[in-house]
Amino acid sequence: MSRQRGSMDPDERERLRQADTTSRSELRTEARASLNRRETLAKTLAALDDRKLVRLKLEPQLLAEVRLFARLKKGSALARQRRHVVRTLGEHDVDEIELRLAVLSGDVRRDATQHRLQRLLDRLLEEGDGALEPFLEEHPDADRQRLRQALRAAQKEHAEGTTKRRREALYKLLRNG
Repeated sequence: MSRQRGSMDPDERERLRQADTTSRSELRTEARASLNRRETLAKTLAALDDRKLVRLKLEPQLLAEVRLFARLKKGSALARQRRHVVRTLGEHDVDEIELRLAVLSGDVRRDATQHRLQRLLDRLLEEGDGALEPFLEEHPDADRQRLRQALRAAQKEHAEGTTKRRREALYKLLRNG
């Protein structure tokens, strides 16, 4: 049996069809999504202040490109530099940079929460139960009795000037809210 030119074995045709199931439109959609993701990341990086950019530990070339992009304000130079940063990001691990950025922003939120709780704790030790009411309104599931007992013990400890063990216990209760 001779094979005609252009004909293909049905098994071979099926293997080829299964091997490449991604259509061109799907590939274009993925490429567009990747480009949009890098553009968003470029704009986010440009919006950061210099200290945070340094904390991200970007490669020197990328860091210089992002700094230049952040300095430009309008016009064709801004668009050109944005495209350049997006292309440069394509050469780097975008997932890793996004992860570092998420960790950095998480640190900022955690620090802000800690400072807020410290201020609340200081106010509670000075004012007593009256200052506890706004916290209890924000956190209705909090154990009121346990918080009040911990507050009184911490106030007593604070007045005596002894260890800060009870203060730390009250801080933990407030943090777990």
